[in-house]
Amino acid sequence: MSLSSGKRDLLNGICKEAIEILKNKRVSLGVFSFLRKLKPMRQIEVADLLVSTGNFSVPYAKALLAGTRSDMLVDPDKHKVVEGLTPEQVAKMEKEMEVLQRDLGIIEESHGNQVLNLVLARGYLAKLLGNARVARYLGQHHADIFRELQSISESSSLEN
Repeated sequence: MSLSSGKRDLLNGICKEAIEILKNKRVSLGVFSFLRKLKPMRQIEVADLLVSTGNFSVPYAKALLAGTRSDMLVDPDKHKVVEGLTPEQVAKMEKEMEVLQRDLGIIEESHGNQVLNLVLARGYLAKLLGNARVARYLGQHHADIFRELQSISESSSLEN
């Protein structure tokens, strides 16, 4: 069975890093036409945004294209026209997109640190509750808190 030329050429113009980020994801086929309009560095940024939001739809990709600075486009004159938006609105979207991306990076970075701190705290809590004297005291004097602390220390994920 041979692939249609459309599917065979689907990844032409998409950088290897963006392909790697999006592999094994259920990406709408139309998203790739928007990615091709972006320079490789922006393709990587957009692929990261698609994955981090879990939104692989064509309208979202189109919005990301609309919020892309002209210097990040393969052909700025050809692809920057966005129907229904004035140049001022497009410029505002570009600025807002930059701020959102920066904020997302800060959140992702702090999230990693917070998760690490929670894992360490849960480990310390488990060790503390493993001390028979501490467990007995908490059980006798603060049973409700003791049950909650046990639940936290025994949980298998950080979502509990």
